[in-house]
Amino acid sequence: MSTLEIDQTIKELETNGYAVINKYLSNTVELINFKHKFYELVCIKAKQYNVKIPVESSESINQSIMELDAINNKIGAFLNDALNTTPELFQLLNSEKFLSLAKAVIGEENGIILANNHRARIQIPGHDDISNLPWHQDSHYNNFYKYKNSIVIWTSISDINEEAGPIVFKKGSQILKKLPKEEYKKSNNQIVYTLSDEYTGHPDFPECTIQTKSGDTALIDMNTIHRSGENKSTSNVKLSVQCRYHNASKIGFLPHYN
Repeated sequence: MSTLEIDQTIKELETNGYAVINKYLSNTVELINFKHKFYELVCIKAKQYNVKIPVESSESINQSIMELDAINNKIGAFLNDALNTTPELFQLLNSEKFLSLAKAVIGEENGIILANNHRARIQIPGHDDISNLPWHQDSHYNNFYKYKNSIVIWTSISDINEEAGPIVFKKGSQILKKLPKEEYKKSNNQIVYTLSDEYTGHPDFPECTIQTKSGDTALIDMNTIHRSGENKSTSNVKLSVQCRYHNASKIGFLPHYN
């Protein structure tokens, strides 16, 4: 990216609480390798359950996943847990494309960028109650978070259109900074964090979504209020990855160790 493009992206991030860079990872080796590993994992289960082995295309892979899910509704959990331990995920999220982008946003010329919370998320239609998150701020989930010293970089691995349920943002809500969190129990008894209606229903911050193609990347302020979108499709399996990046060079980073 040029200096002008980076400046424009940072301005958008500061205004809206998020900014999208179209095709930022398209055709990179790391993205290709990660998508291929996902395909291989689907093939493992297809063989196990005698489902037709998909060809390596989004439509064919999604069809196999939906067939597998009808046989065993824990297929999504398998793919989620397996993907999150693949070397390809860490290679992707620690690639120079991401580290240089994080440095441009929160770093400095000689700054040291750290990365944590590497995560892939697979969201299969019909399982929103398990895979989706309610309104929240990412700063609630990260002990490395420091105001204006941390950034979320999220990437769409699959195409995510309006029907599939893209992320829903409360545009501009990052100006509220880190808010008090509340616990929310999902249908599988998992405890996650959310926010009170006082903040999620605030009229000054309209709900906005972004439709993405594979390889599109979003910068998200860690205090931006957002939630998972509802997948209203019948076969559009959503796949994304995200990581939090931090500048270890700033004074006050991890102050509890001082």
